[in-house]
Amino acid sequence: MYIIVTNVDSSTQLACTTEPMKSGPGFPAVNNLVIDWQDESNWPIATVNGVYQNTPLYYGTCDDSVDSVSGLPGVIEIIDEATFISRKRDEYYARRPFLSWVFDETHFTWSAPVPMPMDGKMYTWDEAANSWVEQVML
Repeated sequence: MYIIVTNVDSSTQLACTTEPMKSGPGFPAVNNLVIDWQDESNWPIATVNGVYQNTPLYYGTCDDSVDSVSGLPGVIEIIDEATFISRKRDEYYARRPFLSWVFDETHFTWSAPVPMPMDGKMYTWDEAANSWVEQVML
């Protein structure tokens, strides 16, 4: 099953939007929860006195039933596979590093239209020139 969760306090299991996570962040007590991706395009998340002001969303899978996870603190939503994939694609498009880069729909990765030289030197992408530029160490 596809699931959206947020952080909870690792001891109290209370959601990060209700009180500070004094015992550190964790995830809801969902059996076999595997996080696949998160909505990093909306980060960083603001806090006030340790309480998250927005909900960081983590998308993953689990093999629990809907009845066993519904209502658990930190469980945001149960979604279908098509919604999971659509939101993942939207998230990765929001992270697009440069307009010229190409998205690989199969692996959900971005790559430059020109491969970076593999000569052991450091390079940065120059969008205006549409090429890699060697970083000069001073």
